[in-house]
Amino acid sequence: MQLVMTLIELLQERGIPYREAGGHHHVSSPDFIGVDCCWCSPGSGKFRMGITRNCRAASCWNCGRHGAVLTVAELTGLSPDEVFRLLDFRLLDFSQQEGEGKEKPRGKLTIPNGVGPLLKAHRLYLESRGFDPDEIEKVWGVKGIGQAARLGWRLWIPVTLGGETVSWTTRSLTDCGGRRYITASAEEEKFPAKSVLYGEDKAGRSVIVCEGPIDAWRIGKGAVATLGIEWTQAQAARLGGFARRVICFDAEPDARRQARRLAEALEPMPGQTVVVELETGKDACEADESEILELRKFCSC
Repeated sequence: MQLVMTLIELLQERGIPYREAGGHHHVSSPDFIGVDCCWCSPGSGKFRMGITRNCRAASCWNCGRHGAVLTVAELTGLSPDEVFRLLDFRLLDFSQQEGEGKEKPRGKLTIPNGVGPLLKAHRLYLESRGFDPDEIEKVWGVKGIGQAARLGWRLWIPVTLGGETVSWTTRSLTDCGGRRYITASAEEEKFPAKSVLYGEDKAGRSVIVCEGPIDAWRIGKGAVATLGIEWTQAQAARLGGFARRVICFDAEPDARRQARRLAEALEPMPGQTVVVELETGKDACEADESEILELRKFCSC
């Protein structure tokens, strides 16, 4: 058996009948592969279950949405761990349009006007949050934007993948009105920021999963951020490649709800997932140093 394969190759190897777009009236999108639903109508020949080519989602016309990894495991007789290893989610290129072997159109990384070294205002802001500006600049590649028409007086925060900057976000130096974070548009990024994990290049086998970059800075290397509580299936898949995931979202009810949903999405994947709630602050930036140290120790990052 191949060590890494596409979904179609796995279905072919296991002798699972499937249809691509146009091959059956239940399969209309080129992004989906149609199979008989293993949950409600196995062997029916109706191809009601659609699984995305990158195995991020699965949905049946009759019984609704299901976990893609669990569905492929049920279809093939493999364990979820085996499916995950064979499809090797962490190596999947999220820009790829599989099937025809062509890449989806990529945006071109565009750095906004005004990005440069941290200025006094940026340094004062970071110091007010308890950070060493030089360390943040060196470790995380953060720069400053001064007087600029669109993104004036913000921190510029690069999002990297494999050591390459593929997108970016910015953080306002004030919380008084306006949007705290403004992220690159689709035309300004090489890969969508929400298809990767902020900080994953600096992580080992275990990660502490936060909402925002500043929380990741507070915890240090080994922390990653989903860039908001609305995580994506692509980010969940990348998290599945780590042996241990400690989810540490903010204390607000919506954030806790999303943390639980993320843990549920990671449940069928290899490794261990734990959800923790901080006791000394609403987020990592406000938590006591002793609790952050315990969190690092618990994760063994």
